[in-house]
Amino acid sequence: MAKRKSAPSKKRGHSAKNRLTSAAGRKAKSKGGRRRAVKHEPSESALLDMMDGVTQKAAAKRHGISRDRLRRYLKEQTRATYLGGDKWKIREKRPIYIRSIEDGRLVNLYVDRRGRTVISAHWSRVGAFVNKPTPENLAAVQGQTVRDTRGKLHRLEDRPNVLRRLANAGELSFLTIYADTPSGGISP
Repeated sequence: MAKRKSAPSKKRGHSAKNRLTSAAGRKAKSKGGRRRAVKHEPSESALLDMMDGVTQKAAAKRHGISRDRLRRYLKEQTRATYLGGDKWKIREKRPIYIRSIEDGRLVNLYVDRRGRTVISAHWSRVGAFVNKPTPENLAAVQGQTVRDTRGKLHRLEDRPNVLRRLANAGELSFLTIYADTPSGGISP
């Protein structure tokens, strides 16, 4: 049996000409070194790569989509600003799924960026209050409200006795709350 000669491009270190690599067949690794366990559609995966510092051209090529398709997806789903070089400032404008405390129970809300910030600060203050129950820890969140994506106003829980009851029942455990939130926090 005759031994096949390798192509000149192969000798220079290039991959075989007809060899196709798929984004699904390899683990996506960003510049930051984080690995993603969740499979996304190609446009979403390319967007996540861009958030990690990969150029638009490289992200589109890596996930097998055109630059125009990625550009349209960026325009529809985010507020992206090109800063020059390979730097992008990408801000989400999609609603975020997050848990909050309202009327003595945990509720799931879809909120915008501002709402997510308010709820996150509320969780931080509630955690501080549970660990060290002083009125100063709740003073900053007294009477705070957040509006969901449907326009309904939600009053965030600020009653000390209710928060203590929830904490003692184990409902304010970080692991419980995190487990009930879908991966990525982005609405479908």
